Amino acid sequence: MTAWKREGRTGRSGESSMEKSMEIVVDRGRCTGIGICESVDPDRFEVGADGSLVVLDPMVTEGDLALAEEAIRSCPAAALKLHRIEEAA
Repeated sequence: MTAWKREGRTGRSGESSMEKSMEIVVDRGRCTGIGICESVDPDRFEVGADGSLVVLDPMVTEGDLALAEEAIRSCPAAALKLHRIEEAA
């Protein structure tokens, strides 16, 4: 599978630890594979031919936050959550 990158998005190796503080989590039991999240943020979400959701880039930076939140809110099954990652000291 090919993962795309939206212009301006930094790859994981180039992100600072502060930018890695949030990630998208999918509740697979709730996800119905409708694909509204993919239509809102196609660089982050992809629904496979079998209807399963693939999160192409689960890490959310401040620059991506608004679009990620819009995709999460658009999910009719409420299967997407934004999870804050606790940084190790």
